[in-house]
Amino acid sequence: MIRKREEKIDREKLRLIGNPDFEGTIIDIETYGPFEGFSRLDGRKYRRIRPTVFGAFNGEKITQIYLVTDNFDKIRDPILEVLNDLLRPYYAFNALFEMGILLNFLGEEVIFEYDIQHPQEGYFEKKERIFQDLIQRNGHIQHKDFFYDPYHGDGRKAMEEWARFIHTKDERLMNRVVSHNRACLLKEWYILSHRKAIPAKKLNRN
Repeated sequence: MIRKREEKIDREKLRLIGNPDFEGTIIDIETYGPFEGFSRLDGRKYRRIRPTVFGAFNGEKITQIYLVTDNFDKIRDPILEVLNDLLRPYYAFNALFEMGILLNFLGEEVIFEYDIQHPQEGYFEKKERIFQDLIQRNGHIQHKDFFYDPYHGDGRKAMEEWARFIHTKDERLMNRVVSHNRACLLKEWYILSHRKAIPAKKLNRN
């Protein structure tokens, strides 16, 4: 029903390209379901979306729990257990998304202190574009395999392939979804290493 994966990350490798000594935890969630037609700050926007993979990275270890059934209730308690062990502050790329998912799914507010995304007027950053720009400008392109992502930053494919996995039980599909989540955590870490995070916006709990 639920699987857990943990991976120790080579800190010497991290030091070559960034800062593994940040305080707190980066969180990234893969999901299934549609957005509602509310504003981005309105928690109701996320009420039909359910988590399929919950990933966390603290600079030493990646922890992932993931759902291998379409019974979403099976991942609720494992997420709460992992959250209880995570060090603050919490970071995410688009923290409103993670906060909205957790608020609606868990029924309780989980505050994120920082957002790795830098919103601009009329425009919201794309993680993959920012990551690719930074890794090239910093001269780290030779390390790109460390951030391997089978979807090249396209999170919609993670949703699609998770649904296909549930239907077919093809383990290759689930492995790609988990690999994408791992890549997201490492790319967010890399972005955080090379520019300052901003305070996360407050989610409206309507």
